Amino acid sequence: MAAKAEAALANEEQFSNVQQEVEMKTKKLKKLWAKFQEAETTLKEEREAFQVISGVSLLILSLFFKCLIH
Repeated sequence: MAAKAEAALANEEQFSNVQQEVEMKTKKLKKLWAKFQEAETTLKEEREAFQVISGVSLLILSLFFKCLIH
C-alpha cells in the first residue's frame, strides 16, 4: 500500500502546476479518443464486410437448392 501511495504522490509531483496537468491529460484524452474512433471505424467496416459475405453465402445456398430442384 505504501508503494502505491508513493507512486501516486510521485505522479502528482511531476506536474509543476494545474494548467500543465490539464494540458497533459487533455493531450492523452485526445490521443485515446482518436484510437477509439479508429477502432469504431474498423468495427463498422468489418460489420459491413460480414453482411456482404452473409448475403453472398445466402445467394450461393439459394442457387444450390434451386439446382437440386431442377
